[in-house]
Amino acid sequence: MTLTTRARCAWIIAAAMISPAGASEPYVTVDRPGAQRQMVADPALLAAVAAGAPVPVDSTIAMTSGDLIFYLRRGIDGWRFGTTIAGRPLGPGIDDRSCAFCHARASDRGGVFTWPSLVRRAKGGAPEHITCAQAGRTPCAPATYQEGSTGAPGPGHSPPR
Repeated sequence: MTLTTRARCAWIIAAAMISPAGASEPYVTVDRPGAQRQMVADPALLAAVAAGAPVPVDSTIAMTSGDLIFYLRRGIDGWRFGTTIAGRPLGPGIDDRSCAFCHARASDRGGVFTWPSLVRRAKGGAPEHITCAQAGRTPCAPATYQEGSTGAPGPGHSPPR
């Protein structure tokens, strides 16, 4: 699936929203049946992961899907979740039980499904492109993210707790 102009615009807006300087880094694109999602992370998060340090409070990961931007923002007590439309500001995030319930399936990755891809990007790897056979919002199999686009496991880093 090619990146549509509309999706590209949403990705650019998401990158600018989580880092006002626009310095957010894309780290993975996930193709699903009928959808493509791009993930970006803020520079402070990538630097902490690269250094093996704890995830800083207020770090943000954003995922675009069409005009929607879903995001995780690190709070003192863990990830908070949010959704907005491209062009609207990100809020502080909420303690959304449906998001938290689903992300609990990635508890071995600190609640971040794409954590292995984020680690590889933080340690100098290129943004990855992954294909997931699951449609909709059903999580991909963990192995999908372990191998990334290179086919080889990346270097480890402890997921956030």
